[in-house]
Amino acid sequence: MKTTKLVFLLVILAVLLGGYFYLGDLLGRGATVAVNKYGPPLTGTQVTLGGAHISPFTGGGWMKALFIGNPAGFKTAKALSVNRVAVKVKPLSLLRDTVDVEEVIVEQAEFTYETKLISSNLSTILDNLEKSSGGTTQQPATTAKDQPGKKIIIRHFVLEGAKVTVSLGGTELTVPLARLELTDIGVAKGGVTPGEAAAEIMPEVLKMVMQTAIATLGDRAFVDRASEMGKQLGGAVKDLFNQVRGK
Repeated sequence: MKTTKLVFLLVILAVLLGGYFYLGDLLGRGATVAVNKYGPPLTGTQVTLGGAHISPFTGGGWMKALFIGNPAGFKTAKALSVNRVAVKVKPLSLLRDTVDVEEVIVEQAEFTYETKLISSNLSTILDNLEKSSGGTTQQPATTAKDQPGKKIIIRHFVLEGAKVTVSLGGTELTVPLARLELTDIGVAKGGVTPGEAAAEIMPEVLKMVMQTAIATLGDRAFVDRASEMGKQLGGAVKDLFNQVRGK
């Protein structure tokens, strides 16, 4: 009799654990599909999320391997990459139409700011965001058909430990970014689609990154590095010219 009860308890435990991991993976797959589906139309670039997991019991979760590529015409490998994003959700809200996200923490993100004479990769992505949201980052132009079933609110968004590599004509300099905090994304509307949430968050992030990058372009260290590279390039061109002339 005791053996039967023990087996019964073990079966229940196995079912609960299996359900826990299955539901967590199911929610994570939903988040991954949403990012991979709605990211590219918003940014006009490649957007991929490697995976995600959300616990239906604690609300804790993570996303990993987020990558945003560059628009056409830019040479650097990426605009943004993030290894891991920590997420905290109110568990009961996972059963409702609007998921209540308590916190999103993006740590050690790596941005690349590549500039040309009149444009940059990040300003182009920002323009794409504004165009995809009907000319404003506050009211994205999505149709009911395109919207996912669930909406979200994000009460606290944090970007910390990030850095940006400024690239201009082969010269690069990496500098740290200030901590950025945003609050109450989608709260006033009672919930927004993931695309609408991204359209509120990304412009604020990109503006801060661009401000830091533009300031870096005038930084003495960057100017000196660019000047030294120019001298090296100039010397190489002179040597090649002399070789052609037979000197």
